[in-house]
Amino acid sequence: MYGDGTKRRGGVYIWRHNSYLINIDIIKSIPMVKRIKPVATKRQAQLRAYDRVKAELETELKSKGEWRCFFSGLPLDENRTWKDYAWHHNSGRDNDLLTDKMFIRPVLDQYHTGDEGYHNKPVSYLKNLWWWNGYLERLKEMSYDLWYREIMKMER
Repeated sequence: MYGDGTKRRGGVYIWRHNSYLINIDIIKSIPMVKRIKPVATKRQAQLRAYDRVKAELETELKSKGEWRCFFSGLPLDENRTWKDYAWHHNSGRDNDLLTDKMFIRPVLDQYHTGDEGYHNKPVSYLKNLWWWNGYLERLKEMSYDLWYREIMKMER
């Protein structure tokens, strides 16, 4: 019998790529490589905690009347939830900073990652935008050190 399961001397062979015969025993002896998870188990737990923190922050900010874009200061739609907005991490996203409520704020995409957004333009360009000074004031209220870091970027 020829084709898949062909009996030949030395074991069972299968056809590969038109004319190659490959010994099934050899294929079975090759250890299967486990695929690396796209997100580590520990990071998955951190991301679940991050979602809880964003939901809590939404409730807190709405109750204080501070449900607004951190960059522009524009009010956010009260009917939309934390899932509908991007969140900016003023102090980074590593380890505990990912869930540190003090440094996480909701933002509108156009001021965060849009064409004229914080992450897409140099500070020399951003400082001329209408929302920049308001952003610096809000940042200074949050953390003097972060505010000072932005000021130093402007002076470079």
